[in-house]
Amino acid sequence: MQSSIEQRFSVAELIAEGRMAQVFRATENATGQTVIWKLAHDRFNPLAVSNRKLIDEVELLQIVRHSRIPSYLGHGEITDEAGTSRAVLVQEFIEGGDLKNTVEQVRKLGMFMPLQKALEYLAHICEPLEYMASLPSPVYHRDLKPHNIIVHPERGPMLIDFGLAKMVATGEDVSITRGGSGTWTAPERDAGVSGPFTDVWSLGKVLYYLLTNEVPPMILDQERVEALFSESGHPGWLAGFVLWACWPQHEKRMDSVNQFRVLLQNEGVWPAGVADATASASSDDYTTWG
Repeated sequence: MQSSIEQRFSVAELIAEGRMAQVFRATENATGQTVIWKLAHDRFNPLAVSNRKLIDEVELLQIVRHSRIPSYLGHGEITDEAGTSRAVLVQEFIEGGDLKNTVEQVRKLGMFMPLQKALEYLAHICEPLEYMASLPSPVYHRDLKPHNIIVHPERGPMLIDFGLAKMVATGEDVSITRGGSGTWTAPERDAGVSGPFTDVWSLGKVLYYLLTNEVPPMILDQERVEALFSESGHPGWLAGFVLWACWPQHEKRMDSVNQFRVLLQNEGVWPAGVADATASASSDDYTTWG
């Protein structure tokens, strides 16, 4: 017998697979709307862990509402042929390709993304990150990378995949594990630390990627960054800006996504008369693993 979630949606082809869930294209039967169907799997983790992680993502998306975040549409569970229950999350389907695909297409043409377009993309993706960080229980994405930014043809950059997001004030570890995505993940994550500075690291790495067509190394070399940017004709302030955003010690990094965006939009200089929403991180602004 089909569950209520299976009766509501018809699942089509597999389009992606992550550490904890498979992502399918699906259709809402009543409306014909194309949606995303995320189904927990146990290929890399115990199914109980994947199920809990997906339910945590459900709870987060029911709270977080922003025009650059896919809308939550429903959730439930299905029972497979072996009688095993698997969690399901259904959310809005975002048309467009991800930033990784965008950069690869530009690179194949022997070109680079125009600086103003790269800065525009980064400023837009800061919008949902700043919104989440301003919630009563701040939320940090913690898995920001080109693969998780979809460029919608009309709405622009959209932020997806909240499987590693962190709701700080509640003490709830939405990610369950310390998992991350290599060079895109801030090094303090290995020590179980998250804060308003964590997504800044990823933003800096994404900006480097957009401007160089290169997947950034874990630790950026100052001389190489300066040389690459100079050869590309980028303004002098930009290399220092990226290096600051990707500083390995979070205590010396930009404090917040808000600070990152304002400096990005003002050529690395803080404008007079503009208050920083999170000028400095106190002990209450970041958490460690319990």
